[in-house]
Formats: sequence, C-alpha cells, structure tokens
Amino acid sequence: MARIVFCFLFWINASLAAGQSPLHSQLARAQSLHNNLERISLIRSLETQINQSDDLDLQVDFVILLANSLDNTGKADEAQRILEKILPKTNNSPLLRTKIKHRLGKVLYNNHHYNASEVYLSNALDTFKKLGHFELHTRALSDLANLYHNTGRYYEGINLITHHFDEYESQLTPLLLASLYHSIARLLEQVDQIKLALMYKIKKFEIEAKLEISESKKAGTLYAIAVSYSDIGNYEKSVEYFKLAYEIDKRSADLSYIGHSLAQLSYNTYKLGQ
Repeated sequence: MARIVFCFLFWINASLAAGQSPLHSQLARAQSLHNNLERISLIRSLETQINQSDDLDLQVDFVILLANSLDNTGKADEAQRILEKILPKTNNSPLLRTKIKHRLGKVLYNNHHYNASEVYLSNALDTFKKLGHFELHTRALSDLANLYHNTGRYYEGINLITHHFDEYESQLTPLLLASLYHSIARLLEQVDQIKLALMYKIKKFEIEAKLEISESKKAGTLYAIAVSYSDIGNYEKSVEYFKLAYEIDKRSADLSYIGHSLAQLSYNTYKLGQ
C-alpha cells in the first residue's frame, strides 16, 4: 500500500516574519505549530483582537492560516465559509483578494472540487503574475500543476512547469524549486517517465537536506525516492531509501507512516534476495 506523500511547503508571510506587532508575533508562533488542533486553539484565542484591528493584511493572514488549519482537520466547509466571508473586505486590494482566492482554490482542490478549484487557481496565477509577485505566482502555478495531475491532464502540467523552468529558473528559491520538483515528478510518473521523475525527487531531497524543514517531510521524499527505485527494479537502492524513511518514521512515532515504510521495506528486501 503506497503512502501518499503530501508536499505542503508553507512560507511565512513577510509581515508576520517581520514581527510588526505582538499580534503578528503570536500569529507567526501559531503558524510554526505542527499540531493543527493546537494551532487552531491559539489562532482562535487571537480572533477578537485581530478582528478589532484596522490591519487588513493581518486579518487576511489570520483567515488564511485558520482556513488551512481547518481544512487539514476535515472542516473544509468552515474553511470555505470564512474565506468567502472576508473576500468582500478585500475589494480594494487586488493582492489580498487574490491571496484569498488562491486559498479558496486550494481548499476546493483538497476536497476534490476540481472545476471550481481550477477557476480560482487560474485566476490567482494570472493575477499574481500581473501584480509582479513572482513567489506567489510560482506557488499558484505549482498548485495548478497538481490539479492537472489529479484530473489526468499530465502533459498540461508537465508543460506548465517546464515553461516556468525555462523562463524563470534563475529566480527560483530553493523552497520554490523543491515544490516544483515535487509536482513535476508526480506528473512524470503518470506518463511512465520514472527515471526522470526519480531525478527530480533526488534533486528535491538534496534541497531539503540543506533546509530547516520537518523530518516527516524529509521522510516523505525519501519514501518517494525508494518507490521510484523499486518501480525500476533497483531493489538495492529501494531498500536503502526505505530504511532511511523508516528510521525517521520511527522517531516521529506516526504509526501509519511506520506501517507503510515497514511493509515496503520488507517487500523490497524480499525482492532483493530473489
């Protein structure tokens, strides 16, 4: 049973990182929490103060973070509701309005409403590009490529990312590159380009190894690399990478991931011995 690896690279909003006020600092602290329920609890405790503030940027950051956390805990309807509620307040700010639409597209995507999601993601992609926000533009592009993957439009997704590489690769940060490598690898696997997909997975892990990201994300990438080696029949390498993923999963105590890694490690060790 393959483990589905989600690559969610969540960049801290510049205003939060700058620590412009105690509320920004508290929201940034909430964003750093890995447990969604703990994060929601802290965010909710700030809700009254943030709603009473005149800082629309802060209010939008608050709603986006809360919506993401709710979506992660299966409360997609509530996430969609709070995003739609704040949308009219952003009519005079194209950037903030597009950030909300982008998040709406992601909530809809995560819950398999692909047609509606595509409308929001495509709009966000075009608007971020027009506004000159390269990082946000790239994030929206990666999300749209993932939607193409889930709707069977693999070559559209591959072309979308390839053209972005050709035009902007020198401007891409390590985090953005890792996200795009993840997306294009998933697409390439679907058109039987396993070795090329493997190359992008390895490049993604080389970036992650140098960054301060969670161990579980690194384990997910190692697991994905191992799956590709298994698919091409290189069981020596697949066992090596499944072992690395399994050791990290054991430290995380995530029983689901441990089970997946151990099952794959056992199967590939068996195949190696044949």
